[in-house]
Amino acid sequence: MEVISNDSGIDIPDQNVWKRTALGTKYNTFGTPRYVLTEENRALRDIADAAPYDFITILVNDNRYGGGGIFNLYTTCFTKPVKAGQEWEMDYAYVHEFGHCFGGLGDEYYSSQVSYVDPYPKGVEPWEPNVTRTNTKENLKWRNFVSSGTPIPTPWQKAKYDSIESLVGKLDRLACDYYEKREGLLRSSKAILKDTRWIGIVGAFEGSGYTSKEMYRPAIDCKMFALNPVDFDPVCAAAIERMIEMYVK
Repeated sequence: MEVISNDSGIDIPDQNVWKRTALGTKYNTFGTPRYVLTEENRALRDIADAAPYDFITILVNDNRYGGGGIFNLYTTCFTKPVKAGQEWEMDYAYVHEFGHCFGGLGDEYYSSQVSYVDPYPKGVEPWEPNVTRTNTKENLKWRNFVSSGTPIPTPWQKAKYDSIESLVGKLDRLACDYYEKREGLLRSSKAILKDTRWIGIVGAFEGSGYTSKEMYRPAIDCKMFALNPVDFDPVCAAAIERMIEMYVK
């Protein structure tokens, strides 16, 4: 559905940009520059009511990387990549956020800025199917996906990856040369995630749910982990398939 707003674009509070839009979407939700949500739920539902729907994605007219997704509520995504060749980042964000909204998947990354403070308290097992505090095969929620020869926890080059990500985190995402400075670092981090020893392997890789230590994800890389043009890992894919089966049966 094409919804007409008085102004084109979206609120960007950290740049003092304010727009009169139909859905009231904005960056800087909860203080995170790239987190896009709206609090205008009534306006959103009134507009969406013009057509049958199960899930809603709000596409915003801006080129800042950003989006958001809340289980069973809605997703948002930017639609104007900064430059040619970056379109895949928009595709990634769209699918990643839909993973939250449709599949109830948790974020597997842990090195990027987030709005949440201690979202997974110690002693409490996350409800999401792809994030866990368990580091034993017997109690792992996705143990049926783990082969007998895979060690739990599953070793990977975490220290090296973290050192690269710390450099990426120091870059100004809003600077005009951000993508140029990030390119080499992104290649290095991707090389680690393509380690052939663990490609396609389901295990328990430390670092997940915005937490570096004592939180685990199913695979070394996934659509819910790094900014990479990769698929969902087997555990996430199975969770999405369960949701599809629930809706179609």
